[in-house]
Amino acid sequence: YHDSDVKGKKIEKHPYSEFADFEIKNGEKIPTIDQYLEQGKKHPETMLVYELKPHSCDEVEDRFIDLSIAKLEEHGLLNPERVMFISFSLHICEVLAQRLPDFTVQYLDSNRNPDELADLGINGVDYNQAVFKVHRKWYRKARKRDMSVNVWTVNHKKPIKKMLRLGVDMITTDYPLETREIMKDMKIKDGFVLRNVVDEFIVMPTGDNIAKFDGAVAADAGVGGHTLFVGENKVVHHLPAERIHPIQHGKFHA
Repeated sequence: YHDSDVKGKKIEKHPYSEFADFEIKNGEKIPTIDQYLEQGKKHPETMLVYELKPHSCDEVEDRFIDLSIAKLEEHGLLNPERVMFISFSLHICEVLAQRLPDFTVQYLDSNRNPDELADLGINGVDYNQAVFKVHRKWYRKARKRDMSVNVWTVNHKKPIKKMLRLGVDMITTDYPLETREIMKDMKIKDGFVLRNVVDEFIVMPTGDNIAKFDGAVAADAGVGGHTLFVGENKVVHHLPAERIHPIQHGKFHA
């Protein structure tokens, strides 16, 4: 589940109990943050890409951050080797960068250039692909400031190859398997992230695993998804079970 409301009810303003009986298209319930993190713990090789959605004000976002950090600690996942953060909220990115300086934090919007973000302590960017056409120097600016670089949403062969040649660290795409084939043709193997938006999963093949990578690791309980929207309600986004494609190798990113 990807939106900020359920049948017109804002998730932020209602308790989870009011959404507990809601069924998504495949008939499953919207899971809680605890269920999501429990699923992540089943795959210790997995880095969780934890997106914190913007909320109505800084105060609510601060509660959201507190809850997220507390839950990650509770589940033993507050580790920069296990989780990274992305958000369209500049406030959220700033606070996370201050509180968790060893973690990767990427800003999703394009209203700040890399220098501005780096000056705020934010160590990553996650720009729409059009940004690199309009602001041709921003990639180099990010690299000069030692920032990680993600790009979304790239679905066609020519721009995928262009972004790969540019040297981005991550690609958000609706076609991860096709992108993987392009990567193989370009002999790109190590430490590259493919982020699938449609199916709400992220996969990162590394080293020799790239040759055997075919999709995302199956979630036994059908609970997954990379994008989180939690507050007082503790609701998270969901990966429908019928969209999960099991593999034996590679890294699954919730």
